[in-house]
Amino acid sequence: KNARRLILLICAVAFCQSVTFAKTIYVHLVEGNDNTADGTYQRPFKSWRIALQHVTSGDTIIAKNGDYRKASAAAKWGGLDLSLTLADQLQEGDRHPVVSGRPDTTGIYRYDPQNPLIIRAESRHGVVLDHIRFHLARGIVIDGFDVYPNPYYRDTAGKKLNSRRDGIHGDSVYEPEDSYNKVQTNDPPGGYTAAWYDRELWTSFITIRNCKVHYECPPSGCTASYDPMQDDDRLYLIKFNQAHHITIEDNELFDGKNLQRKPAIDLPCSDDVVIRRNLIRNCHRGVVSKGGASRVLIEANVFVDNSGAAFSGGSTDPNLFIDGKYGDPCSFAVYESYEMTARNNLV
Repeated sequence: KNARRLILLICAVAFCQSVTFAKTIYVHLVEGNDNTADGTYQRPFKSWRIALQHVTSGDTIIAKNGDYRKASAAAKWGGLDLSLTLADQLQEGDRHPVVSGRPDTTGIYRYDPQNPLIIRAESRHGVVLDHIRFHLARGIVIDGFDVYPNPYYRDTAGKKLNSRRDGIHGDSVYEPEDSYNKVQTNDPPGGYTAAWYDRELWTSFITIRNCKVHYECPPSGCTASYDPMQDDDRLYLIKFNQAHHITIEDNELFDGKNLQRKPAIDLPCSDDVVIRRNLIRNCHRGVVSKGGASRVLIEANVFVDNSGAAFSGGSTDPNLFIDGKYGDPCSFAVYESYEMTARNNLV
């Protein structure tokens, strides 16, 4: 009996420690103040970056309700960018993961997949932001945001500031902001090396749940004369390129039609992906597994008013494949898609 009690006591202490060490902090990109904030509900941080400096695996960031697009261009209209690498100019409080990869292939937002960082809205769809981006990120859950990408912003000279912005974009390739979504022209300094093909460093173990993702109307409005199928500013609602262990569940994706006929969810070179219980409506296509993607499960989704639901394969431009010199699986893919399962969907 004494031994049993001792074991129970040890387990209870371990449980209490795990609960104690996990913390919750708050952020509000419009009303927060990084100079006076302590991360409490009453004194939230103002920027995602500062908030991220105060968390680790198992912690939670809660975004207080509000329209973060009002934070303006300086804050990327509230966009959540988990894209810094060890090669970027980092601040003292930023994470500095210890890994053996090349600095420009190592993202700093890497968390334990078994104990992920959770970033959620205070109430479901109570926080509106422009976009979410993952670059070489790992072990993150995104929960309950209203993602409202607007690719129509312009500066005073008329130049587009947010061109071709996806709602949620994840990748493990070299995609600087000025060449966003143009992978074939994005060779990194010194060219691609074996370091870029280390799957351990890829964007991975990402969960997107309970979100709404939909495009903004153009400045002239969604009038009777507006045809979204002629809108070349829009692209994907969600795209993961060269990523693995991605879960997209219980979301609503809509109003994603565009000139280039891009799908709501695009999965080039992405493995071990689960797409389930989503409502996808008024888009050109639903989900496309392509570019050498493998083990993609599409189940229990509802597809309404799209010109297609689940596609295995596509028309991937060979130039989009990274140079296969070092053995990247996507570069050597013989087929567009492997082991895709679509079941129990309503179309």
